Amino acid sequence: MKKPVITCGVALTLMLNIFTSAVFGDIVVKLKEESTVRSTQVLLRDVATVTSRDSIHQVKAGAIELIQLDDLNLSQSIAKNAVRNRLLLAGWSLTEFTITGSSSVNVTFREPQTLTDTDVEQAAHKAMLEIIKVNPDDLTVCLQNIFVPSLQKDIREMDELRVEVTPQKPSVGLVMMSVRILRDKQLLFTRTAAFNVRKRQRVAIARVSLTRDVTLDDRSVLFENRFVTSDDMDELDPSQVFGQSVRANIAAGSILQLRDIQTSRTGAVIVVKKGESVKVIAVAGKLQTVLHNAEAMQDGGIGDTIRLMNRDTQREIFGKVLGPGMIKIQIR
Repeated sequence: MKKPVITCGVALTLMLNIFTSAVFGDIVVKLKEESTVRSTQVLLRDVATVTSRDSIHQVKAGAIELIQLDDLNLSQSIAKNAVRNRLLLAGWSLTEFTITGSSSVNVTFREPQTLTDTDVEQAAHKAMLEIIKVNPDDLTVCLQNIFVPSLQKDIREMDELRVEVTPQKPSVGLVMMSVRILRDKQLLFTRTAAFNVRKRQRVAIARVSLTRDVTLDDRSVLFENRFVTSDDMDELDPSQVFGQSVRANIAAGSILQLRDIQTSRTGAVIVVKKGESVKVIAVAGKLQTVLHNAEAMQDGGIGDTIRLMNRDTQREIFGKVLGPGMIKIQIR
């Protein structure tokens, strides 16, 4: 039987393999200078790059526990010698591993920064503020359904996810928005979600049930800031409400709109009501006089011309409404 022939090239390869194994061992551990961990149990793979020709050995070595952090000490330094001792205690001999890199590792614990529905709502709130120019406290944006818990587990448990939200329309009420989930610059997925957008504004509220013939005052109507879900909600002031009446019955607690308030034929808010005593300013050229004993025969808003009764003469005249209880007539 012939003896195997060992060429120079094969011999050199064998020598390099033996030398490499002797110097570097089967496992090479390269320590980092700093490491941020998401668990209080610090493993070797958390603070070093572990490599090996044997993948099983690589996984086994990387899973060795180095230290256990506690609430009183969430930042510690691990020396190279401590790593060596842990490998020895785990059953590895000095010829089976090599440790390179930093002489020690500074380890800091930080809670995992996982995405929540609150993060999604905050991103949607920021996006809506860029469209609806109001004070941030005057706008609320809430998801209509759960979002993050509905994601697949491997995504919702990822650390340091980023969310971007784009509204489909600049309005309040039910608004659909495009939600994009990213990690670093990588887009993981996009999904549409429904949000309830409410804007705070000052509105008139019926304190009690209102009927058409009842005059509105501060006992029947109050003004307060409320979050509303409609773009066409009227912001009324007391001058547009008090002294007026409503077109139809209004339930207590309802928000009054301008369309609910009785107006004149020209559409103006009524400031003079039929049967009301009014002051009449009679103007003739540069002269003017005031009549105090007159009665409105029609409802009227500012600028309307209405019929009046001069109670002293029982004659009907026509005058232009200047304001609440104030009429002007022109004598030619």
